[in-house]
Amino acid sequence: MSKLQVICIGEALIDKIINKSDSNFRNYLGGAPANVVCALRKLEVPAAFIGCLGDDEYGREFIRLFQQLNINIDFLQIAKQASTRIVKVMRDESGDRSFSGFEVTKSSSFADEMLDKLLLPIDPSKRLRPARDYAIALAKRLDVPLSAIFVSNPSKTGTMTASAETSKGFATLGKRQLDRFVEDITDVKITPILKTGKRRKVLAQMVREDVADTLILGPFRSMITRIFTGSEVERILDSESSHAFVIREDHPLPGPGSPALVVFDGPELPKHGLKMVEDFARKFGCDIEFLHLGTEIFGGAEAIDTAVSELRTHLGGDFHVTSTIIPLSLFRTRRTITNSVLRQEGARIVILPDVEDAVSDILFHQLVLSASVPVCVLR
Repeated sequence: MSKLQVICIGEALIDKIINKSDSNFRNYLGGAPANVVCALRKLEVPAAFIGCLGDDEYGREFIRLFQQLNINIDFLQIAKQASTRIVKVMRDESGDRSFSGFEVTKSSSFADEMLDKLLLPIDPSKRLRPARDYAIALAKRLDVPLSAIFVSNPSKTGTMTASAETSKGFATLGKRQLDRFVEDITDVKITPILKTGKRRKVLAQMVREDVADTLILGPFRSMITRIFTGSEVERILDSESSHAFVIREDHPLPGPGSPALVVFDGPELPKHGLKMVEDFARKFGCDIEFLHLGTEIFGGAEAIDTAVSELRTHLGGDFHVTSTIIPLSLFRTRRTITNSVLRQEGARIVILPDVEDAVSDILFHQLVLSASVPVCVLR
């Protein structure tokens, strides 16, 4: 290939387009980065693709297409134990399309999940130290990239109408914070990012641009400040749809010997949510305890028993999977019940499978603000 001009990084997946009217479907090679690199080569622009495919027929079909178009795939990864991701898209009579989850495969994971990227917002506050330590531990455990971002907000700091020198001073402060953080950590490669704007909007942009797929968040404000101004963590989580860890105090990572507590209060836990819980258990080697709050669940206890049975089958005998249903009452809120179960089970983390209607807004905000252990939001 001639001198390389464009590198496309990200997912290559299968779009399974399903007609709502008759359930007929057709599979297409897709994924935004894969589509872009193919379009570039058809325009005779030298380009390369970096991503991860499953060791399956779909993966081989992508490779044949890339080779046919003379796309550089020197850094393409093939995951032996994973499947190429299949996205189900429903198409109605008018041609409108809607996302309908992921196809369940025989593999334990999807190939493009192996390119996880962590993003840690930092500022001078000491309240964020537990989140920083947790992010470093996560990057080591999962062997994934970690980026640290400092966002200077001129409108918040009063520098929007101040002199250029004053604004430059805040940028200098941010760079100093980033440099100090990177220099202090020698066993994890950290990419520093300096941005200006509203923090939640900048973080959402980073996720959209595929800089990160998982946020590591700590309490940016004190409890008293949150009473008057609200929770910035909640606003960040409401403005984008990435996975996230929320850490308020020092805690060890989940792992063997203590379960992860999966909490939901919706009428059902979709297949996609179960698949993410399975992937989480594999990544951390931890047992799973399901906790359903309330009695409104399709199929009742039998539905949860079925989900537990399926997960046990997929995970194998090395993992312990259990479940509990606890009804709500005026004197037992979602938060108090969850924290009580956390103490009884010795769980190190709460998982909120925030897909479809599995988690209510009340449960989401109560646990993000007040769970006694870190919270992982899976989306």
